[in-house]
Amino acid sequence: MSPSIRRLRNLLPVLGLASLPLTAGPWRLGETLGLPEWLRVAGEQRTRYETLDGQFRAGRQGGDQALALRTSLTAELNTHPVGLFTEILDAREYLTDVGSPIDNTMVNPLEVLQAHVRWEAGDLIPGGTNVLRLGRETLDLGNRRLVARNAYRNTINAFTGADWLWSGNRGDSVRAFWFLPVQRLPDDATSLLDNDIVADSQDFGRQFLGMHATSRKLAADLRAEVYWYTLLEENDPASRGRRLHTPGFRTFRRPGVGKFDLEIESALQRGTSKSGIGNLPELDHTAYFLH
Repeated sequence: MSPSIRRLRNLLPVLGLASLPLTAGPWRLGETLGLPEWLRVAGEQRTRYETLDGQFRAGRQGGDQALALRTSLTAELNTHPVGLFTEILDAREYLTDVGSPIDNTMVNPLEVLQAHVRWEAGDLIPGGTNVLRLGRETLDLGNRRLVARNAYRNTINAFTGADWLWSGNRGDSVRAFWFLPVQRLPDDATSLLDNDIVADSQDFGRQFLGMHATSRKLAADLRAEVYWYTLLEENDPASRGRRLHTPGFRTFRRPGVGKFDLEIESALQRGTSKSGIGNLPELDHTAYFLH
């Protein structure tokens, strides 16, 4: 037993915690609650205080502050071949006022962030394993430049639909999905300042679908990815009517001791969109990037 563990054990009776189990390994909530192996629960809480002295946003003056809280609780029924997963997210802000910039990237109180059923389809498509997810989930694709589960931001993007992942026996994979992007609510400043609880929603007027494939290791330990993402929105006054197609590729070599690593990624985006919300004309849309 290390000296630090021994000192803490000697301190437990003073704190009235003599019955608390103390081990040298990591503490696990499931083990403490005595849960079976097929049931997993976990939680996370993040508190961040932000302050600003001197506004940089147009039309605003003075300083500002915010206390951002993000709390999540997950539960997984880890049974085979069918399982369930759910995650509750509570994202709030305090110390803000009517002069503070606030939107639903900052506040999304008490929401079902994920809730999906998982089906392990075995070797339905030969050469690897197949997993189908149906329901609401978060997404990390590739190097997370275009689609990612938000890490620093206080709220997190979610999608509702179907997600198919084929993982090859030699390290390659293909992922295909069709989703309805989840609209975080509330979205008006008064409700956000009050941290009002409103259920998020999604509809068929906005759809996100695509494919993402990763190769097995190639020569010189290189890997390659190719993808195609499509965003389709109804052309109505409440949206920008975006109909965008984004093909791209990425080749990379992971960092390692005593060898060079590299990464090249590029994407092209074509389609049509309006310049804003309202009864506006459709415009040709072209964008690209190279990293």
